Amino acid sequence: MNGNLKGALKAAGVVAIFLALTIPLTRFLADPRLEDREPEPIPAAWVPVVDELKVFVEAERGLKFKEEVSMVFQSEEEFLEEIEGTSEDYYQPDAADSYIALKALNLVDRGLDLGTMEDPLQGGGLVGYYDSIYDELVVQGTEPTPFVRMILVHELTHALQDQHFDLDSVPADTEEAYTAFASLVEGDATRIENAYFASMSPEDQASIVGDGETEGEGVSPFAGTEDRSLQTLSMLSGFPYEVGSLFVEDILSQGGQTQVDRAFKSPPTTTEQVLHTERFLDREDAVKVTSPQAEAEIIEEGIWGERGLLTMLLQTIDREQALAAGEGWAGDYYVAWKRGGTDCVRMSFATDTSRDKAELFEALKAWSFTHPTAAVTNGKTVLVRACA
Repeated sequence: MNGNLKGALKAAGVVAIFLALTIPLTRFLADPRLEDREPEPIPAAWVPVVDELKVFVEAERGLKFKEEVSMVFQSEEEFLEEIEGTSEDYYQPDAADSYIALKALNLVDRGLDLGTMEDPLQGGGLVGYYDSIYDELVVQGTEPTPFVRMILVHELTHALQDQHFDLDSVPADTEEAYTAFASLVEGDATRIENAYFASMSPEDQASIVGDGETEGEGVSPFAGTEDRSLQTLSMLSGFPYEVGSLFVEDILSQGGQTQVDRAFKSPPTTTEQVLHTERFLDREDAVKVTSPQAEAEIIEEGIWGERGLLTMLLQTIDREQALAAGEGWAGDYYVAWKRGGTDCVRMSFATDTSRDKAELFEALKAWSFTHPTAAVTNGKTVLVRACA
């Protein structure tokens, strides 16, 4: 049963599926400019606040900080300037040669250029982030407002994770594996953040919601739009938080904090495992699928994943049919190319059983009716070819 996804759909009110093919929008960022920055002492006014939040995080997470967390407090102007510089390292791809598969599937507009859009890292109420390479927590603000305290809990959880499990040591050699790992990391921090929000006074909670802030970091700054590209970006940024937190809650309910700690030592490798906790606990890995044939030089390739499959289906066909089709996902591979002014993708999906394959074929056929150039064939695997 697709319990984690159904829970996220109910909790978030949106389809929170993360493709992990584009934006690395996690809050454990790496900013090379931090390398030469000297650690600064925590401002005296913040010391009791930080100490109180650390005690909360330790109690909820069941781990102790091994050392002090280096923290930098900045004005809004300083913080946004730093975030803008960090994000420029991410948002500089050539628009003509980026997101080919997404464009070919009509998930984003063909003219998409993130450089001309509002920087998502500056939206969504981002007031802090933890840098897992330089072990530093950067905070926007000079006052410990309820919202800032709540986000500090999230980022302190990342610092605690890093001290115990070394977030940069986990190999994630594919986008799919990275997304799965990010879902564990962000889901765990979101769980602690939500617990802190629940512990706050009604007045503090109301100040957060009343100011238009979010209860969690995972609500995308692109949410609430009817623009197709922005809707997809909203899906991109939500999965590790919304579905990830449900994944961690599932693990916690079945094995307690010890089981969560084990997950960090041997994390999920596919979004299927994040969506279906039992498959993670059973260590059900994806099957290897042979790369389908491209018709020109390959620009993008890799594993699309169950979350990418569901993103395609949930936007166009009946939800129950989409979820049933996604549940049979066993592995895939895709290639994307350009020919002239056209973006194209070919995808090969493997399933767990022959019945699953028939369900996936029917679901993708229904999807293809909304995409005039898409072709779906049922052979050894289910093949999709689409251009836009």
